Amino acid sequence: MDAPLPRADRADPITNDVGLTLVPIDDVRTELAQLPEWRVGSDDKRIVRDYLFPDYREAIEFVLKAARLCHTESHYPVIRIDHGCVTVECHTPFVDGVTENDLAIASRLDTVHFVHVATAAREPMPAFDPTPGGCSGG
Repeated sequence: MDAPLPRADRADPITNDVGLTLVPIDDVRTELAQLPEWRVGSDDKRIVRDYLFPDYREAIEFVLKAARLCHTESHYPVIRIDHGCVTVECHTPFVDGVTENDLAIASRLDTVHFVHVATAAREPMPAFDPTPGGCSGG
């Protein structure tokens, strides 16, 4: 298993160093050769990937798995869902850019995606049973 990512709540009490160092954008582009589906965002301060799924329910299942991983690692990328497309943006506000943690979580999310797709191909999805009334509760 991969080592846990550094966490802001584990900062050195003297230097406030959390092990989060800005990775120069040219180095980020080089690192993304190992993560070919990821791209540098238009602002050069984040990395972005679109994960495509056959439908909304499949996209949500992936997001739930991704959220569990991100919560465990205390690293919270922006996740957007648009029907069968999940867009993930990794950025560290502490340094206003991309860190090694962002690159590491991107790699781990790709692994979650790979396992999710492989599992979904073998096991049928459970029936979707929405709560009566939906979000409005009515």
